[in-house]
Amino acid sequence: MIFDLRIRSLPLFSFFIAFLVVAVDQLIKRSVIVSQRFYVINTGGIFGIFSNNEWMTDILIWGLILVAVFWLMRTKKTTFPDFLVLGLLLGGGVGNVIDRFFRGGVVDFFHINPFGYFNFSDIAITAAVAVGFWNMLSFRRKQSLRD
Repeated sequence: MIFDLRIRSLPLFSFFIAFLVVAVDQLIKRSVIVSQRFYVINTGGIFGIFSNNEWMTDILIWGLILVAVFWLMRTKKTTFPDFLVLGLLLGGGVGNVIDRFFRGGVVDFFHINPFGYFNFSDIAITAAVAVGFWNMLSFRRKQSLRD
C-alpha cells in the first residue's frame, strides 16, 4: 500500500506533505510573477508585523520550525493529525523562507479584506493551526469522556 500510515512512516508523511506544500507554493508564486499579476513583497511577518526588523521575522520563523520538529521527535504519543500539522507548518515556513532568501521578502498575492495579502504557504500554516487546535480539543474531549 502506498500510504501505509504506521507510526514509523508518519515522519516521512510529514516531510512528504511539507515537500508538496513548498512545491505548490513556489509554482504558484512563480506563475504569478511570470504572468505579471498583481502581488506584493512582504518583508515582515503576518499582516506586515516586524516589517522594519526582517531579522526578527527570520528568527521567529526558524524558531517555530525547530520547536515543532524537536517537539514531534521527543513526543511519545503522536497521532496522524500531529504529523499533518508538522508537515503543513514545515512546508509553509520553508516556502516563505525561500522567498525571503531569493526575493528579499514573501510574495503575497491573495487578497481578502480586512485580512490583507497572503499566499499558499500562509494558507498551509493557517490550516496547520486549525488542525492542531481541533486535535487538541478532540483529545481533551476524549480524555474528559473517559474520566
